[in-house]
Amino acid sequence: MTTIENYRGLIPAIACPFTPNYDIDEAALRKLASWLGEQPGVVAVMTNGHTGEVFSLTVRERAEVTRIVADELRGKLPVISSIVCEGVREAKEHAALARDAGAKALDLMPPHHWLRFGFRPGHVFDYFESIAETGLDLVA
Repeated sequence: MTTIENYRGLIPAIACPFTPNYDIDEAALRKLASWLGEQPGVVAVMTNGHTGEVFSLTVRERAEVTRIVADELRGKLPVISSIVCEGVREAKEHAALARDAGAKALDLMPPHHWLRFGFRPGHVFDYFESIAETGLDLVA
């Protein structure tokens, strides 16, 4: 059973605003999430996208970004949290925290070491199956 009913439309990857001290700017993040949620054609919002600031955030901060956006969009739009990790244990931790923070689906980015060092065909299935244990939809 899917956790998000409609994937047909726009799913913007939200950028995380920061304070001058490099903390998550919750007020600005809520304002941006709310604005995105009002745009025509948007069916979900993605947090922790691969090309954004995700590598500047700790695992707890990534969950906090998802929590803030999910709370702001509650009852309006689902949140998809990206998982950008190098190993399955870390990815499972990120996935569980994202689920607990309110994510309704997970966007899985392949570990970078797959590009450099290769992988056996079963790695992909093992990676996705392990993360699927969260019970959320997986977006590849």
